[in-house]
Amino acid sequence: MALNQTISYGLLVLLLLTAVVGVLFFSKIKRSYADWHLSQTVRKLGHDMMQNIILSDGMDGTVYIDNLVLMPDGIMVVSVGRYQGAVFASENIDIWTQVVGQRSYKFTNPLLKLEQDIAAVRAHVPEINTTGILVFSSDVDFPKGKPDNVISVNEAKQRFADVHDKQVKAEILNAWKEIKNRIQPEA
Repeated sequence: MALNQTISYGLLVLLLLTAVVGVLFFSKIKRSYADWHLSQTVRKLGHDMMQNIILSDGMDGTVYIDNLVLMPDGIMVVSVGRYQGAVFASENIDIWTQVVGQRSYKFTNPLLKLEQDIAAVRAHVPEINTTGILVFSSDVDFPKGKPDNVISVNEAKQRFADVHDKQVKAEILNAWKEIKNRIQPEA
């Protein structure tokens, strides 16, 4: 009987310890899952993808592009917003604000960088349709409205669900190869 009681107490302590660890790290676990889900969704948006590339901007500088996606009708720059909480944003303001709980954080409008990245790709393949989107994780809310070209991870999955059913045009494939050839090595 003493052995069974010891095992029961041991299991109870283990269960309580697991519950405490789960409560303490729930937000980190949830955030890690959201980041993983966001990355997996971006990887599946198009026919091919290049990540973390450095490309000449066409004006004696370079840009660092998070994600470049091959689409049936062109090339798409995909920036990722790893934020949470409420984000107050507009295309026309330089600084956006993120509110998490009682704290607020300011950050530079990521659409400005997205436009620079799109311009850099266009400088290399001007004849190809080049677009861009900013994808935010699903735990972001835009209480005052979402700017154009900003979508949630779930909206991205829906909007680009049928992409793989369409064939990529030859001129777009050639442009994709051209971009690949122009990627600069990391310094």
